[in-house]
Amino acid sequence: MELHIELFVEDLKRSRDFYTRVLGFSVVRQKDDGFTELRRGSAVLALNRLDILKPGHPARPAVGERIARGVEVVLVDAELEATYAHVIASGWPISTPLTEQPWGMTDFRVVDPDGCYIRITAPPPATD
Repeated sequence: MELHIELFVEDLKRSRDFYTRVLGFSVVRQKDDGFTELRRGSAVLALNRLDILKPGHPARPAVGERIARGVEVVLVDAELEATYAHVIASGWPISTPLTEQPWGMTDFRVVDPDGCYIRITAPPPATD
């Protein structure tokens, strides 16, 4: 089994720029309707237009509610410090700086253009 995440976003161009320029994803394919599939390593993320979701669709946020509220997307990155430096150099705001967490993991957090909370973390330490 693999996990692919599809985000329904307000502005495809803005979101594509964030995920490619800021987080280093590559565009795998893009359809005429704007649907865009991105990949970085084994992480697969699709972007689609929010306005294609009919009212009442479970993935459509309520009026005034941010997209992906209550969801934290976690990206495991073996090159965490290089990615952190890249995000800093991009000028994108950091929500939580590079931090060693009490549970032994190191991560940083950003919020995408639609308010999706993203944690970028080093792989878990090897266990004996």
